Amino acid sequence: MILKLFVSIRTVKGYRDKILGPLPANAIRKPGISHFTRNSVVFVDNSEIEADAVLLATGYEMHKYYLEAGHALITDRKVSNETKSKTLLCNTRYLFPLYEHIFSLSTLFPPTALSFVGLPAGNGTWHANVAESLFVAHIIRNPALLPSRSQMLHELWRSEQAIRNAGIDPYYFGHLLFDGDGFSDYQDGLVDYLKKKVCYTVELLGFVRS
Repeated sequence: MILKLFVSIRTVKGYRDKILGPLPANAIRKPGISHFTRNSVVFVDNSEIEADAVLLATGYEMHKYYLEAGHALITDRKVSNETKSKTLLCNTRYLFPLYEHIFSLSTLFPPTALSFVGLPAGNGTWHANVAESLFVAHIIRNPALLPSRSQMLHELWRSEQAIRNAGIDPYYFGHLLFDGDGFSDYQDGLVDYLKKKVCYTVELLGFVRS
């Protein structure tokens, strides 16, 4: 039986509530962990608790070693606010600049030369991956469907700014999408874009001529 449940959150204020929803009613919120002593957990606000068990959910770092080795991607944990970079960058949480989390906007090669499927994380991943795959297939077949690089960079900047306006750093937020309508809005946006550009009625599982 758990007598007290403490949840330490090291992310920016409001991040967890916006992304994962509110904490359980029996949870006591604590800031990030500073360090451990022999018998306790010390937090960054200098508060301290004794705990019978500690579960660490530290996430993971994003690395694309095959791209780093070929110098197509530079990984630097400290890099941020470089949306309009001419080189593909990664701070181990966020890979950028990418159009719609998919197409590289590096000037070293055309956008269709390097694309990613499956970066967005959260609920609804499978349907989003299907929509991304349809999007990539159409764009590779006809690169002219993409906006200009400057337009794509501007759209990326606008989406990052919307995240900032919600009180979250997009370079820490990475490729997570908000719960609720986040994934459905993302996948529907990709499909709607194709509907406007291609002479097909696009469904998530295939194509039907209109």
